Amino acid sequence: MNDVNEFRTSDFYIAVYALTQGAKIAYLDRTDPRRVVFVFETLKNGENLVRDFLYRKALVDPQDFVEKIKVLKQLLHSND
Repeated sequence: MNDVNEFRTSDFYIAVYALTQGAKIAYLDRTDPRRVVFVFETLKNGENLVRDFLYRKALVDPQDFVEKIKVLKQLLHSND
């Protein structure tokens, strides 16, 4: 599955931030055994999310961020 509207990132913390912004993970691309790519459902503002995150303009509830870190780590360590 490689939809043009998918938002893809291999950056763990950008993926966490996307989750805090309501993005939904479609699947984890484990094609490369050395790197997992987080693939999100259609996300029209994916580039803006990355920009805000990298330029430190992202606002997020710290507890929500920590919770999403735990969720993403569970997904990474699952056998799916």
